Amino acid sequence: MNLLRYVLVLFLLLPSAALAYVSPLVQPENQQAVLSLGDAVASHEYFGRLDDYPHTYTFEVHNEQQYSVRIALPDEPHYTNDVSLILVRAEKRGVTEVARTDAKTASWESERSVLYAERFRNGGSLEGTLAPGRYILEVSSPNNDGKYRLYWGTESVGRGYIGNLRALFEVKGFLGHSKFGVLFSPLIYVPLVVLMTLASLWYYKRRSRAAL
Repeated sequence: MNLLRYVLVLFLLLPSAALAYVSPLVQPENQQAVLSLGDAVASHEYFGRLDDYPHTYTFEVHNEQQYSVRIALPDEPHYTNDVSLILVRAEKRGVTEVARTDAKTASWESERSVLYAERFRNGGSLEGTLAPGRYILEVSSPNNDGKYRLYWGTESVGRGYIGNLRALFEVKGFLGHSKFGVLFSPLIYVPLVVLMTLASLWYYKRRSRAAL
């Protein structure tokens, strides 16, 4: 009975835990649309699909800070290793380039995301120090076609378990992969193993009592 109470309390808390959720999937309405990167001090993750034009993110830096941003592609044969990043600072007149990645020199090494149970190819990263100001980060490729994964920061994204669970299902759908693939994520198989273990213990305990 105690286990059932804990499960009930958990489900009652789920709606409030999901209120602050922000989807990692982005898709600007048109070429002029600008996406918000969010708080530059926190870590963020976005998945997008280039469709004939670059994706532009903007953000504000209020105090001098360190930054790290990296770009990756789904590790699938039909994706070309040509996506890149360019970071510029907005000035009163125009912009000043801060840094950019070079698709030709990037390692494009395949790395596995444990959370999503997917593999992505590393297209390079940018790191350094940003002075206060407004910045623009652009994701592009020669043909501006294909899906990408953008990760800002060095810490894990603070979505919590429920938020990560929602992101897991959304990313699987975004990549066009079977939803059954979520079973390979620890977000799914760890709770399943725990529940199955608890259920087995409860069953054998009940049988033992009945045999007395």
